Amino acid sequence: MSMKLPKRSEATFSIGSAAGPEYQFGIQVYGANRAGWCVASLRVYGRQLDSGVRQLPKGEWLTLLHLIERCGFWSLPEDGSHLTDPDVSVDDGEWLTVEGWDTTRYHRVHRYVWWEPGLNGVLAFGQRVSGFFVRHPTSGSWVLHAVVPKPVLPPQVSDASHDQRGTSLGEGGASHE
Repeated sequence: MSMKLPKRSEATFSIGSAAGPEYQFGIQVYGANRAGWCVASLRVYGRQLDSGVRQLPKGEWLTLLHLIERCGFWSLPEDGSHLTDPDVSVDDGEWLTVEGWDTTRYHRVHRYVWWEPGLNGVLAFGQRVSGFFVRHPTSGSWVLHAVVPKPVLPPQVSDASHDQRGTSLGEGGASHE
């Protein structure tokens, strides 16, 4: 299938994930040589965010190309039926679709719940460069800005629990600043 690529681009990748109508994320990333651009949209609980066209930071286009190559994207089967377990019933989950095209080829990979590990890296790349997500401080996964919990400060402590510099002493006497 021949598709019209944006001006100045040699390849385009569309990365989308959805978990029902309340969450839909999509990003189109395209580039040439060492430069890349993206446009992303996010629909979450009735709210729509659009990034507009943005240039990728230096090196990010090559990072995506590396992730695409590493996961074997161009040779993955289109559907994920080979990954499903016939003995497991799934009531809810996340869809992932990655489409790619360059001047000579087009390929699409569509998965539900189960997908190859390398595709996680492709989705994480899209979430990261979209600007809509931040890395969760504990799990390391990419989560929506609004989902990241604010740090919970400990309750006020008495003066006796502080060392001479005024820093709090945790268990075992270790200083926490």
